[in-house]
Amino acid sequence: MYFSVKQSEAQSRLKALFRILLIIPILILSHVLTNNSPKHLISVVRHDMNFSWDEISNKSTVFKQYFTEIEPAISSTQIDANVLEFLNTLAHFHKLSPVNLFGLFTGLISLALVITLLFGQYPKWWFNWNIEMTRFLTRITAYALLLTDNYPSIDKKQDMTLSIPSPEKNLKRSLVLVKWILALPHWIILMILTTFCTLTVLLSWISIIIAGRQPKMLFQFHEGVLRYKLNIMCYCVLLCTDSYPAFTLKKG
Repeated sequence: MYFSVKQSEAQSRLKALFRILLIIPILILSHVLTNNSPKHLISVVRHDMNFSWDEISNKSTVFKQYFTEIEPAISSTQIDANVLEFLNTLAHFHKLSPVNLFGLFTGLISLALVITLLFGQYPKWWFNWNIEMTRFLTRITAYALLLTDNYPSIDKKQDMTLSIPSPEKNLKRSLVLVKWILALPHWIILMILTTFCTLTVLLSWISIIIAGRQPKMLFQFHEGVLRYKLNIMCYCVLLCTDSYPAFTLKKG
C-alpha cells in the first residue's frame, strides 16, 4: 500500500477558517453513500459536542460501547477500573478526531469476509468498488486534516496518491476471522494517535490562519497517521493481504 499527499507551499486562510462548515455537504454525502443517514450523523455530532467530563465516572457506557465495536471479544469487566477510566476518556477524544471521518461503509466487512471465507478471494469488481470508496473517504479525511485545500472530489485523484494492491490469490481463510484480534495492538495505537490528532489539527489550523501554511512536521504526522490507518484497513478490513501491518507512520 502506498499513500502520499503533496504539501502545498501556501494554504488558504479563508478555506481553513471555514473548513468545518465547508466539509459538511461532502460529509453528509459520504454518510449517505455508506448507508448512514444524515439524521444519524447529526445525532453523533450532537452527542460529541455535548460531551461532559461527568460521563467519565460512568465506566460501563462510552468506552464499552466504543471499544466493543472494534473487538467484541473483549469484556470491560476484565479491565481495571483506573485503566477503564483512562480509556473511556481517550475514547471521547478519539471519536472527536478528524481521522474518524473515515468510516467503515456498510457491506465492506461483511461481504468481503463471507466471500473470502468461501472462495479465498473476492471478485475484482467488488474490490474495485471498495478501493474507489476508500479513496473517496480518504480524500475527505485529508481535507478534514488540513492536508489539502482541494475540496474532495468524488472520482478525481487530486493531489493525493493512494495505491492499494489487488487481493492476494491465496489468502489464508483461517486468518480472516482472527485478523481483527491480531490487529488489536494496532487499533489501540491508532486510537492514541488519532487522539493526538484532535489537538495537533488545531495547531495546524492556527498556524495556517496566522502564517498561511502549517509546519512540515505536523503535516507529515497527520499524513502518517492516515497512512497507518489505511495499512491496518488493508489487512483486516479490505482483506487484500495477509502481511501483518508494520508499526510505522513512514512510507513503505
